[in-house]
Amino acid sequence: MSLGSIFASLASLIIPVECPLCAKPDEVLCASCRKRALCIAPHRQSIFTKQQRQIVISSQLRFDDAISRIILGAKDDANPHFQRMVIDALLSARSVFSERVVLVPIPTTARARRKRGRDFMFEITQELASRTGDTVLSLLSCTRKVSSQKNLNANERSRNLLNAFAVNPRVAREHQRYISSYQILLVDDVVTTGATMLEGFRALDAYGARYLGGISAAYSLNWSMSRPSH
Repeated sequence: MSLGSIFASLASLIIPVECPLCAKPDEVLCASCRKRALCIAPHRQSIFTKQQRQIVISSQLRFDDAISRIILGAKDDANPHFQRMVIDALLSARSVFSERVVLVPIPTTARARRKRGRDFMFEITQELASRTGDTVLSLLSCTRKVSSQKNLNANERSRNLLNAFAVNPRVAREHQRYISSYQILLVDDVVTTGATMLEGFRALDAYGARYLGGISAAYSLNWSMSRPSH
């Protein structure tokens, strides 16, 4: 038994472990639940950006309390089982787009980086790229502080994020050949209302960068856009 397994077994005596999807005991994430969640075809939704451009956002997991536990466990606790689930979900969402792309993670706030001691979105995007052969660029950065999105509705989220992102000029300058040669896919963990993705697209449009759309590990069942395609 590995040292990690020993620690996990000891921890389970204090905090009982169960699969967040089926509540099976002594399973951090059981194989059957993981397989079932990932075998469903990615959810694709065509949207219109604020610049009236129609694009596609692809996502894999239907967001609920169980998936929320997996996302938060990956982000806040660096649980390796949950992180693999998030990356595999992103890989499935990525499969909708066949061409090679530049993967651009949604920027992490300084507050979130301090809290977690790392840039979660950049790390999982790098892991994804190691399996797809894509290039990863931290092309977007936060330009100002924003309020927590947790209790905001779609319109409030959109106002909260207005002009919150911008293309990092240094990164753009150093990697111009990638930006010129390949289109961009934005990468996020969860699409709730789409406001974060739309702000990312606005920032890319302001710079003149080309993009295909976006991908996320999970999506809200209440996800609605102001102008969905028909």
